[in-house]
Amino acid sequence: MDIRTSRSRVNGLLHVKDGKLVNGIGEEVVLRGVGLGNWLLPEGYMWNFPGAWDRPRRIEEAIRTLCGTDYATRFWRVFRDTYVARRDIEMIAEMGFNSVRIPINARILQREEPGLPFIEEGFALIDRCLDWCEEFNLYAILDLHGAPGGQTGSNIDDSLDDIPRLFIDAESRQAALALWREIARRYRARDIVAAYDLLNEPLRTSRPNKPDTEYLHPELVRFYEDCIADIRAIDSRHAFSIEGANWATRTDTFLTRYDPNAIIHFHRYGTLPGEEAFDEWTALSRRLGIPAWLGESGENTLEWCAAIFPASVKVGAGFNFWSWKRMGRNPAPLEIRVPEGWDRIVDFGKGGPRPTYAEAQAIFDQYLQNIEADRCTRRDDLVAALDRRVPFSVMATDFDFGPDACSGRRPQGNLLRYRAATGMRIKPRNGMVYIHGPGFDCGFDKLCLELAEGEWALYSVDDVAAGLSVALSGETQAPATLRVSLEDGSNAQTLAVSGAFSALRTDRIAAAGSVRIRVECTQGAVDLHALRFEA
Repeated sequence: MDIRTSRSRVNGLLHVKDGKLVNGIGEEVVLRGVGLGNWLLPEGYMWNFPGAWDRPRRIEEAIRTLCGTDYATRFWRVFRDTYVARRDIEMIAEMGFNSVRIPINARILQREEPGLPFIEEGFALIDRCLDWCEEFNLYAILDLHGAPGGQTGSNIDDSLDDIPRLFIDAESRQAALALWREIARRYRARDIVAAYDLLNEPLRTSRPNKPDTEYLHPELVRFYEDCIADIRAIDSRHAFSIEGANWATRTDTFLTRYDPNAIIHFHRYGTLPGEEAFDEWTALSRRLGIPAWLGESGENTLEWCAAIFPASVKVGAGFNFWSWKRMGRNPAPLEIRVPEGWDRIVDFGKGGPRPTYAEAQAIFDQYLQNIEADRCTRRDDLVAALDRRVPFSVMATDFDFGPDACSGRRPQGNLLRYRAATGMRIKPRNGMVYIHGPGFDCGFDKLCLELAEGEWALYSVDDVAAGLSVALSGETQAPATLRVSLEDGSNAQTLAVSGAFSALRTDRIAAAGSVRIRVECTQGAVDLHALRFEA
């Protein structure tokens, strides 16, 4: 593992120096963490809920309707005490992460009422989590995920009507500024707080049947300027995490760096995970002299994760995986078991029959048990993929970065423009037409690496504990041979391939340590699909 991501470097206040994040004693720190999504801002898709229950205020109303007001009050108290507990933070540390991002709904800390009174119980939840972070050596990023009035205009900000009223309604704007002043007042002396993440994913992209938000971009910039000025009057120490518009994907929000102690925060979903995924952000980082951080990414296959997250660490951007815990859909480090009868809750949200109060309460009681950390299913295979720790799999297209990582003989061999600068032939497999899939499916798993005779690629494997073998899959049009070896050509093994092949395994090829595996076509041509590295 990269020493820059070690929890041993959680030491004193994190700040920007010479374009990098450093700790209190000047060591560079690269954030490698998870987001505590769904805890203080529930999102319907993490409950497998229908679209009608997509955001906190709608989920709250659904549970009240199904279970009654008294039960709902108790439910949310237990939920917040259980979804992120001391054991969760301990497990995050055990898995080797060095940080957490805490997404916060403003309604947890500030009532939507005249006078905008603060809620002590909400701050107490954050205080307790920060105590655990100190105990287990994890930096914490405080993320205003749902600002007063909504900053995005979508379910993720708990907005009333999918309009980002933070930038329209004066009262919402003043509420957000007041909230950040209060956060700064309370946490200015806590060095475990790595940064203030001022707004999550502000200003969505244009959507059919949704009002355009492009005209509000100047208001976003003005909010950042005013918010930073307000905080700096109280707290001169902590770094700012600043996200661009359009789901944290636009670089033109950063016409200025806003503050010398600021971090460029970007998100990557549904993108092909090559060098190109980082280029514009690392270039922006160099231009402004402040670090870039992949503050949110995930929602994809293990192989996609094994491509983008180690690459992000290598370029110094680090990452924060979304999200720590969830039920269903794509993998998370902890997966929540679906309670018996949960489909009845979901069906009601789609217009089906309503369970009785007692039935609904029993189902939600089981859910509260299932969210306990030790009752969840650990996805150690995902955590291994994030670091490329054995055992893990990669797509053949995910060979190493750098000019020495491949033969690179075909400057015009990549019609998809994916990793085109490498000079390797990347194409859709099995003669299929390349298309993006639904949601965040970028089509990554539909690509293959074509190796002609004499062509080769290198694949890094770190922290091999007890030897290493390689299993390959792909296909050929005619008999061919592959040579698998260490980078220097030693320990070579030749594999004959013909037609479609799957899990064609080498003998042990490397002992303990960090190695680079070389795969070369020595005869014919091979469409290489994937590699799996096993002990």
